[in-house]
Parts: sequence; structure tokens; C-alpha cells
Amino acid sequence: MGVKDLPDKAYIPVGNRGMEAFKLRECMKCGNENEDELELLDKQDVTEKEGKNILNIKTYKIKCTKCGTTYRIIVKSIYVDEQTEENRLVSAVHYAENGEEQWLGVF
Repeated sequence: MGVKDLPDKAYIPVGNRGMEAFKLRECMKCGNENEDELELLDKQDVTEKEGKNILNIKTYKIKCTKCGTTYRIIVKSIYVDEQTEENRLVSAVHYAENGEEQWLGVF
């Protein structure tokens, strides 16, 4: 288990200029891209079903050994009927640190 379990990148809307890609496999605090210095401390995978809709929440707890920051990347995906790539409506990416969660983008 490591940061390679994380999606490679997500996209953030940039006003009326479209979307810009950003890497998820780098420290959100200091920008460290060395995957050997990013430690995956925990990964949680929770799935809830309501009617035809499926909500899957993956939470990655990461520690950057370079700057010492511990944070979470949360990926919330909504599916219809079954949990397959073809049935995925959207995946939203959130960043959480010190109890505060912020929306980052989609993929």
C-alpha cells in the first residue's frame, strides 16, 4: 500500500478558461513530488447504496516526511446501478487537514 493507490491527477475548474490538471501524488503543503517521501498511513473505502445510486468514499491519510504534514485526500464517487467506470457520474476530490475539508476538483 502506497501513494500509487491514489489517482495520478485531478482537474480544477479555472474560471472560464476550462480545467487545469494538478497532481495528487505530491504533498499538498510543500509540493514534494518524491513518492518515497509520501507515506500512506491509512486507506478507507466505504460504499453506500440508496436506490440506484451508489456513493463510494475513499479516504487516503498521507504523511509527507519532508515537511512533516499529515493530511487526507478524499475521493467521493457517485455511480448509477453498479460501481463500474462506465456508470460513474462524477468523482470529486477533497483535501482535509486539521479537521477542515476543502473541495479540490474532479477527475
